[in-house]
Amino acid sequence: MMANPPDFKISNKCCEYAKKKPAKLLIQEYDADLEIIGVRKAEGGIRSASYKTCFSESKSKGCNSYRPVFWYTDSDKKAYEEFYGIQHSRCYTEYGLKRTGCVGCPYNPKVTEELEIIRKHEPKLYTAAQNIFGDSYAYTHKYRAFQKMMKKKTKENTNA
Repeated sequence: MMANPPDFKISNKCCEYAKKKPAKLLIQEYDADLEIIGVRKAEGGIRSASYKTCFSESKSKGCNSYRPVFWYTDSDKKAYEEFYGIQHSRCYTEYGLKRTGCVGCPYNPKVTEELEIIRKHEPKLYTAAQNIFGDSYAYTHKYRAFQKMMKKKTKENTNA
């Protein structure tokens, strides 16, 4: 990236401005003393690793956090879904996605695979994502090709 910096703006502030700041404003506006968040430890990833338990006190945030499904295992989740007849989004049932976030997020490590699924099932959404993040996708594609080439070179040099 240092040798070939992108020629477009990059920011990881989407989550901050689209989700986190609005939530903080609501907490302040309604003087909330508790927020409820749907994070499960079994999900894995950075979100679940950020918490050790289902409850957190927070003086800096202005309210405490409760995660009622934090301890639910995958089998607990499945039993709940069956008992209550939960119908999931086609993203899961037809498209084959395991998780969803913001559509076409360039920070998603599996963005290439997700885009292919979106292209196939939601062509208008795919076009919108391309219009917004197309430069980022192209840059990421080139960077991943560069990584692959460097791994191959390293392997060849090690075997020589």
